[in-house]
Parts: sequence; structure tokens; C-alpha cells
Amino acid sequence: FEWEDYLEKTGSIAAPPDLFNQPEEPPVNKFRIGLKLESADPRSPACTCLATVVDTLGSRIRLRLDGCDNQNDFWRQVDSADIHPIGWCESNSEMIQPPLNCLKNPSNWSEFVKKTLNKADLSTSELFLTPPTPPEKNMFEVGMKLEAVDNKNPQCICVATVANVDKDKIKISFDGWNNTSDYWCSYLSRDIFPVGWCKKSKHPLQTAKGMYIM
Repeated sequence: FEWEDYLEKTGSIAAPPDLFNQPEEPPVNKFRIGLKLESADPRSPACTCLATVVDTLGSRIRLRLDGCDNQNDFWRQVDSADIHPIGWCESNSEMIQPPLNCLKNPSNWSEFVKKTLNKADLSTSELFLTPPTPPEKNMFEVGMKLEAVDNKNPQCICVATVANVDKDKIKISFDGWNNTSDYWCSYLSRDIFPVGWCKKSKHPLQTAKGMYIM
């Protein structure tokens, strides 16, 4: 798939890179499967939990909260403000919390943490990168092209269009798909990327079946 040819054929424009809450270049992913870290629970962001890297793809990592099954896995950019090295909670006078609705017996949580970290492969601070400086306001316009995570299949980043804009939110529509997959997100979302991001970060870019492909 070649963005330049697709933009020309469809008479479209790419959303300028400075509209996104992303760095100028995709960050280098030095994480590996099996590393332990501390992460905000996506269902309860105020809670910081133990997590394990279970997959890596481009500049993203797939995380599983310790004490949960794979039904609650989630993806984060390696420069996400939601992830931290082991020891972050302790150094910030916070406590590692059980994941929401995962661990069957919360009273055993302290012992669970000790066993989980014993001889584990722990992440270190140099793997974690500074989050980008977010844009000051929403400058997206209807019709602009971009790359966006599919909320229903979050391992996928797909060819997409800004279908609508409302204050600080934009509506994502995937090219060649029906509108049942459309969703609204903040213009500051870390799940939307400028055209060419996947190619630069070596992440697969998903296109709809039958869509124009060079």
C-alpha cells in the first residue's frame, strides 16, 4: 500500500503530523516479551498494577495485567505516560494495586506480588521514553487521512479518515469498511497516527478487502 498514490487517486489530503499527540518520529521499541513493568489499569486508570509484555509490534507493546487473563490485554505506545519501570510506585510513595475485577482473592495480593516479581525479568528505566508534547488545540478537519487503531481489534492499525469533528473530539472512519466500526476519540488520543507512521515504525498497516491497493 502506497499512501502517496492513494491520496492522489482519492483526491485526499493527509492530516499534518503536528496535529497528532505523537513525536516527530516513531520511538524505538526496546521492550521484549516477558518483561515486567508497572502500568495504569485501563479500566481504572488511578490504579497502577503489575503487568507483563506479551507482544511487541512497531512502537507498541501488548500488556497483560498480572492476575488477569488475555481477555483484558491492551496496547500502549512505548512512550506512554501510563507505563513505568518496576519500582516506580515505591519511589512515588504509591502502592501497586490489584487489577480491577481480576484477582480472585485480593487479601493475598501482597504475597502474589512477591511471588510474581521473584526472579522475574524486570524492566529498567532506560526502556521508558518521555511522552510527546501534546498539540494545544484540535486542528483536524473532516476528510483528512490518517492511520488509526481499530478499537474492536486493537492489534490493528488501519487506513482511516476524519469523518467528523466536534470540539476536542474527532470521529474515525476506516476506509473501505462500513460505519459500524466508526468511533469518536479525543484529538489527543495516542491511538491515531499521521500518514506513514506504520511504515516508519515497521508496524503492519491494515487495509479493507477490495480497497485500492498499489
